[in-house]
Amino acid sequence: MLRKSDHPSREHAFVIAFALLAGTCATVRAQSLAGVEVELGPLDSPGRGTGPRTLEEAKKPVAEQNTALPTPPPSPREWFGPDGKSWFDWSRATGDWGGIRTSMEEGGLTIAGSFTLDWSSVWSGGAENRAYTRRWLDINATLDLDKLLGWKGGTVYADFYHYGGETGNPVGDVQGTNAYITSRELDQLAELWFQQSLFDGKLRIKAGKIDANVDFAFLSSASGFVSANGTWDINQLGQPTYPEPATGILAFVYPTENIYAGIGLFDGATQDGIRTGGRGPATFFSDSKSDSWYLIGEAGLTWKELGSLGQGLLAAGGWGHTGDFARFDGGTEEGTAGAYVLFQQQFIRREGEGNENKGLFGFARWNWADREVSLVTHHVALGGVLKGTFSGRDADEFGVMWSFADLSGRSGATGEEHNVEVFYKLQLFGSVSLTPDLQYISNPSGNSAIDDAWVGTLSVVISF
Repeated sequence: MLRKSDHPSREHAFVIAFALLAGTCATVRAQSLAGVEVELGPLDSPGRGTGPRTLEEAKKPVAEQNTALPTPPPSPREWFGPDGKSWFDWSRATGDWGGIRTSMEEGGLTIAGSFTLDWSSVWSGGAENRAYTRRWLDINATLDLDKLLGWKGGTVYADFYHYGGETGNPVGDVQGTNAYITSRELDQLAELWFQQSLFDGKLRIKAGKIDANVDFAFLSSASGFVSANGTWDINQLGQPTYPEPATGILAFVYPTENIYAGIGLFDGATQDGIRTGGRGPATFFSDSKSDSWYLIGEAGLTWKELGSLGQGLLAAGGWGHTGDFARFDGGTEEGTAGAYVLFQQQFIRREGEGNENKGLFGFARWNWADREVSLVTHHVALGGVLKGTFSGRDADEFGVMWSFADLSGRSGATGEEHNVEVFYKLQLFGSVSLTPDLQYISNPSGNSAIDDAWVGTLSVVISF
């Protein structure tokens, strides 16, 4: 790709840095539960924020939307020396690279990364009583074409991640207890897309290799939980998301400040047994291996305040897949579809400037799928999160969530699987957080041979 910089002496450094990222590896695969491939989505890491839901947010540069670029910029600078901050106060463990990182960001290239290490133990019940670890490394780059080339509203994005550690399902549940766990260790280029914002942010078009959960069916207030039950629905069959993003194209419109609507068309080859996360756009154009498609749409209403309450969201969406799905009765179903509803509300707002996103949030989500082909017919999650817990602990979070999966009797499973989760995210210092998490899972997978489980997790995240 051709690049240009506001700092000519660093032009080659820009090109080399972005090329190295584009050629580096890292990603992940999801676990298989009761024959269902579970795809999750850790989208709260730096550089992996969700798509905008308001016109105000849509007008911001992508690097600000996905928190890859600190806002406002750190002052004093995050580097060593008498004019810099203490390392413990840096928002990124590697700082501004002696000024090089800051110059790159001013010229349009923002690089973000994080490393997550989780230790979990099935204390009682479950399929296996044992401890295990997971590690997740993410490196992403956001290229602002307006700053770099004067191309207003244009953005190029690349994301690479690595997963290692536990690749099974010691709990034996359906919903999953960790957003990172996968069925095998992998490294891959996960996303590579171009986005164009038009008409002062009122139209947004994205094309390339995309994680669909970034833009659809995501609740930001639930992103702090170790499981993905508040941010993703297990019965969105064939959705091209972590760890199998796929080639696609989507468009969102923001006709007013508080209304949005979007639609996306994606390669549905995962349903045909093809790892879209590990390949380019070949099957998107249909070939002998796959001609399946995944279609999803969502519309929503947002508000900054509701009476004495703060910001909120109400959205609804529908999805469909054209692939062939095995029916529990032994037949085959050509295509399937489902629907979902999302809600979140800030019930208590923190006082003071810069605290708009602090306080007590509640959320709810529901997704429906066909019981003839989906192990989970209804998936529901309800929860609350306190962002900024005590005086002086503005970056800490505390959350409680209950989720349940209504298991299809056609599959041979019985009843409902319930998960109750509690976490506390402790921001140890600027770039490092520690999250203890406890989950109780009743009736795992609807299998009477698996006892109810208690699972404890300790998660460390380093932003660099």
